[in-house]
Amino acid sequence: MVRLLAVPLAILLLCPRLAYADDNKEVITCEDIVKGKPATLMELLKKRVGVGDSAGALTLRGIPNVAVYINGFPASGVVTVIEGIKPEDVEQIEIYRGAASARFGADALGGAIVITTRKGNQKFGLDLIQGYNSFDSRYTRAIASGGLGEYNLRLSLEDSRTNKIYNIDKDNCPFSYLLPVEESYSTKREGELKTGYKNGWLDAGLSLDYREDTYHWGRPNYYREDTGFSPELLVNINTGGFKLSTTCGYQKKNIELIRDKGGVDEEGLSPYMKIMGDYDTANAEMQAEIAGFNLGLVYGMDDEVQLQKDYSTDQLIFKLKDKIERMAVFAVYSISFPQTRLGKEVSLELSGRYDRYRYYNISMYSADAYSSGEPIIKESFNPKLALKWVPGWNGWGSEAVAFKASAGTGFIPPSPADLYYKEIGETYQYLPNPDLKPERSLTLDAGVEGVFPQGFKTGLTFYYTRWFDKMESITTPGTPSITQTQNIGESESKGLEASLDKEIMEGLNAALNYTLTLTRITQSADSTILDHELPHSPRHRLNFMLSYVGIKDLTVNTSLRYESSQFTDLKNIVRDEEGYKWEKDGYYVVDISLVKKLKFMDIPLDLTLAVDNLLDEHYQKGFFQRDPGRVIRGEVALRF
Repeated sequence: MVRLLAVPLAILLLCPRLAYADDNKEVITCEDIVKGKPATLMELLKKRVGVGDSAGALTLRGIPNVAVYINGFPASGVVTVIEGIKPEDVEQIEIYRGAASARFGADALGGAIVITTRKGNQKFGLDLIQGYNSFDSRYTRAIASGGLGEYNLRLSLEDSRTNKIYNIDKDNCPFSYLLPVEESYSTKREGELKTGYKNGWLDAGLSLDYREDTYHWGRPNYYREDTGFSPELLVNINTGGFKLSTTCGYQKKNIELIRDKGGVDEEGLSPYMKIMGDYDTANAEMQAEIAGFNLGLVYGMDDEVQLQKDYSTDQLIFKLKDKIERMAVFAVYSISFPQTRLGKEVSLELSGRYDRYRYYNISMYSADAYSSGEPIIKESFNPKLALKWVPGWNGWGSEAVAFKASAGTGFIPPSPADLYYKEIGETYQYLPNPDLKPERSLTLDAGVEGVFPQGFKTGLTFYYTRWFDKMESITTPGTPSITQTQNIGESESKGLEASLDKEIMEGLNAALNYTLTLTRITQSADSTILDHELPHSPRHRLNFMLSYVGIKDLTVNTSLRYESSQFTDLKNIVRDEEGYKWEKDGYYVVDISLVKKLKFMDIPLDLTLAVDNLLDEHYQKGFFQRDPGRVIRGEVALRF
């Protein structure tokens, strides 16, 4: 297989990833981000239909398996990755809902989010941004950009500190090692340099990114420090009828953690273990587009080392080394028939992707003994069929009505950490599970969307997902608590998404979206979870937003977000025998922001004043974690 791919890989390696030609997606532009002035990208995404946060994991339609791509490079689907991207750096966000493994591979059972960051402009400029909030958080950002002829350059810098990132409900938490005794916070220092060249048929870019992150969880000896360096090369060749593209990237990440013994007394807060991780990831993705065909190749290599040492003696406790070779081939064929007897347009898209994961060079050190794992191969083929029909009916008063339907499969292979990583603390244990099977899924959806006169848009989609060998991280409380990833059996999720968007009057726009998600465990060897709901999957999720731009250079945004109650465990415990509540109550949050454009000595000046969680709701948002409540934030942006 490697020899077969070697030649096309060598040819395509000089060329960037093309945008997928899927019209069943939502696009968020940089203008939308500037208009909304969100605190983070995650706050922006959570106001979109079906997007949520499942205990720190990004979800779509209640499915906590969403592929995230940043400039064509695969990234983790955890919320902290999304929140780490500066809103000012984003050019466009694409949201693909439903099964997306046919294009994006693993982790795309629920869909994919593709983020493209900004390039340099030809016009020279400098943006200086300073932000504060009522939790004494602050950020300082500087963005310089300019171009000369076919060349452009963009430099982006940030230094920030965010307080109250982790707020455990002290009165309702059965895990002593999570209880904070001081304020939690995170810090970030990041610098990104982008250079670009564009001339006729060639568009190329090189970016270099370096960042340092610190996470302190409110315990003096429980924190994490990350450092990362990532160069990426993007090249795009477009001759009109033929496009050839590639994204090549390398990412080096180092992680250092300190863990304490657990508990809130002096002994429990004392340092116990040092945990270190070195992760090297290389990825190349190539795609060619011609005559309705998109053909692509993906090759990646992950080299991982994770180890634990005793804090006081520096003695090695556990070490896991592994390598992962990722290979994929995908194809997309799109065809459209305009003005047929069936209607104004009929479109068909057929896509499929073959993925092959090879885990090798696996070795473990534990209890003064080395062991090794046999090479493992996990492979999967995932097809998808999508249809679109525009009937072109008259008499409905519509400008366009379109019916859409799709069917696709997805998969997630277990990670080496799920299979082999072990961490034994005095109050907790993370156990490996070498018998894990890949998780697979089947997703069907059908819907209709319409655009009507007077700026009225609407959409309705029904969806159904069935999982096989579903993987869930299961935590059993106690001392120690035990956490292990397991295949729980078969599950299903079904529901609907509805959206309305209407320009009420000049300058005033209203948007409403609603997601209904019904989940159920349909087959399991564990009878105690059969017919139960999946954790962190609210049945009802609703967003209502008003935006007013009627006053000159002033934008007012108001939003209401509602989520119904949801369980945090597979056994659907409302309250356990010790009195701890495992069901998260439903909540609603109101946000408001004002953005005013001014000039100071002929220098453009943007002022932002916002109140997030206006009604000061201390709702439970994560695993026994509560929202810190109302926060007032302000930002000043000077544009030279």
